[in-house]
Amino acid sequence: MYFSSKKQPNFQLGHIMVQKILNEIGMKHILLIMIFSICGNIIYPQRVAIDEIDKFTDNSVFKVDVSKGKRWKTSDKITKGFFNNIFLSTKLTTNDHQIIAFSTFNFQIGTSICRNPNEGGIIILFTDNSKSSLKQASDIKCNNNLDIEYYLGQTKSDIAKNLTKLSTQEMDSFRVYFSEGYKDFSVTENKREIIMKHYMLVLERLRK
Repeated sequence: MYFSSKKQPNFQLGHIMVQKILNEIGMKHILLIMIFSICGNIIYPQRVAIDEIDKFTDNSVFKVDVSKGKRWKTSDKITKGFFNNIFLSTKLTTNDHQIIAFSTFNFQIGTSICRNPNEGGIIILFTDNSKSSLKQASDIKCNNNLDIEYYLGQTKSDIAKNLTKLSTQEMDSFRVYFSEGYKDFSVTENKREIIMKHYMLVLERLRK
């Protein structure tokens, strides 16, 4: 009985120490998951799809996608609504004589739509109720998976001005003019900061 009574506290102490170690490991595991999750959110908007010098034209080409991978996924869409699958990328092409910058909105909204440069355009509404209008650059085409390009300006100063606004103001919604009329889309709240960082990357490249 004497032997048993002496060992019981040691067993309890050992059990408490093991439980404490397991709890610490669990907390560290949770902290690591949180850190990777935060890092993932930071890296996510900074996916550079193209960063190269075209060997045939000597143009510098810089393209950024609001996406995690090379192909669009539903989680990459920037708009609210079950069928409103709209994705965003921006491309900057420069050489010694010219700068071309445009944003491409990819529309997969469950129906065929037509783009027309003579009638098309986009009006972006920001959360502070200010607006920006961009001119359509794409040719006429109809499809249910449609890319529409919008110029960010005709000169370097105009491009920088538009990029500055897009990278510092949260995008609330936008109105797109198609051949058959217009449609309004609301931007998902958790994509607003990502979109701003997206444009900031392009602006930083323009300033180099």
